[in-house]
Amino acid sequence: MFSILENNRNIFSIASKDILIVSKLINELFPFSVYGRHFQNKLNNHLSINNPLAFDRYFVDIENSNILSEKEFIEARFSGLTELCEKINIWNENREISLEVINRLKLIEEFESASDFENIIQAIIYHSNLEIIDSLAYSSGKNMYSGRYEDFVYKIGLLGSEYSKYIIDKYYNKNDKDYLSFVSKVLCESDKIDDFEAAVIYFILKSNYTEVLSKNILINGLIKNLSLKISSSDKFTSGLFHLYENIIRASFIGVESTVNRLFVKEEVKQVNEIFKRFILERDVETFIELFIWVKPDGFSLIGWIDVIFNSKEEFICKFRKLKSPYKEEFLLFYEELKQINIDDPLEWRPISFIFKIIKIPKGPLK
Repeated sequence: MFSILENNRNIFSIASKDILIVSKLINELFPFSVYGRHFQNKLNNHLSINNPLAFDRYFVDIENSNILSEKEFIEARFSGLTELCEKINIWNENREISLEVINRLKLIEEFESASDFENIIQAIIYHSNLEIIDSLAYSSGKNMYSGRYEDFVYKIGLLGSEYSKYIIDKYYNKNDKDYLSFVSKVLCESDKIDDFEAAVIYFILKSNYTEVLSKNILINGLIKNLSLKISSSDKFTSGLFHLYENIIRASFIGVESTVNRLFVKEEVKQVNEIFKRFILERDVETFIELFIWVKPDGFSLIGWIDVIFNSKEEFICKFRKLKSPYKEEFLLFYEELKQINIDDPLEWRPISFIFKIIKIPKGPLK
């Protein structure tokens, strides 16, 4: 409060000598503190006039401003999930209010019941997957809970067994089956697994927070997300590739022994089959465009072809059977590239080649 008054003393017509007195008085009347995760703040400190983020709401007409109404938020929260999501749709039309919704959802660490817990978790997921109205300012194109996946993983209780136990004991009457059923369903088994869930799952796997939900359940969630994206797409994109890449990388996290690595290789065959079928049946041309590696001294192929198709030769064998405008030129490029790298099948050196038909990207797949 002191800094607000100090920086705006001319607007408030307050003398410098009185600023400290006024700020102390306000601190006494409207205490503001931020408690840690394990403490429940009983005061609505996020609304305190002593909170710089809430200061403006005391001097404007909330209904005709870009400020989220606390009363409206509370009413929506306890009206049920459907009504809450309908409100979120409306709030999302105003970028400033939408950001307030994210912050307001983050503040909730205690719940009235298991139903309230589940509604808030699902509301966060729903809001995070909505397209940002002012998408020019954000590269992701979606709200994505401001990218703070650890905050969400903490809130849902997946940082470790002590976190989930607190939620199970307090809201589920110590019934871990109901809790685990909800968490696995909402993250990994829904028919509408979207970008946010996939990002959270990959964060959990990468951070090794697999004490509550098993790695197998989480990987299956990523596979389901990829399958859903592929089923609604006719074009191969770098985004789809990175979903696939995350599954492969996550599968080998924490895998050290040869036996386990062989098991994982068998496990990812399912993903490879899904991805190979999509590439060959839907959009092999874009796949070729993106997997030609543009280097300063020529062109090569990105090594992920060997992962997806087991080998470059297997891809070529399947590609020869397809009808494609790129077929003749790409096979010619491949044979020349293969000849110069015949002694080094792993790290292929680039070659000079003039492409007349294939659309070459400006750089390698990002």
